[in-house]
Amino acid sequence: MERVYIPKVRIRLLARSSSMLKELERLTACKVKLDIGEHCVDISGNDAYSEYMAKSVMSAYGRGFDLKEAAKLLIEDYYIKIIDLKDWTRNKERIKRIKSRIIGTSGRAKARIEHESSSEISVYGETIAVIGKLDQIEEAETAIHTIIKGGSHRLAYKRLEAAHKAHNG
Repeated sequence: MERVYIPKVRIRLLARSSSMLKELERLTACKVKLDIGEHCVDISGNDAYSEYMAKSVMSAYGRGFDLKEAAKLLIEDYYIKIIDLKDWTRNKERIKRIKSRIIGTSGRAKARIEHESSSEISVYGETIAVIGKLDQIEEAETAIHTIIKGGSHRLAYKRLEAAHKAHNG
């Protein structure tokens, strides 16, 4: 059995949608049980691999992805990278500014990074999570790290394009 801790808001959302839980159980062939008081999900399956895969999907859901995006982790060669902004700064205001810059005006910066890297990005809590293939994650990370370090969006996009060209010839 695997146990995944999920933010309170996300577990309540999951508790209100039995169809989401049923879909997760169908996709992973595992039994999923919510423990709302502990803010966690208990996962039990027939084998360790299916439990591991269900755990990764639930972890992604906990990081702000919807179930459809998180389910991409069930596809071979798809991974999740979580960037903890507390590794960059402890200042709450600075974390808020970084998150705002990653998202951009009306979500345009996040959308452009997602589009150019062909990845999915979630900005949630004090983390930025990226789902994609390894090269897609690397490309998105290049832009995200540029923005975190205070670089301009223009510089982030140039580095993203350069990384994309390097991976795709």
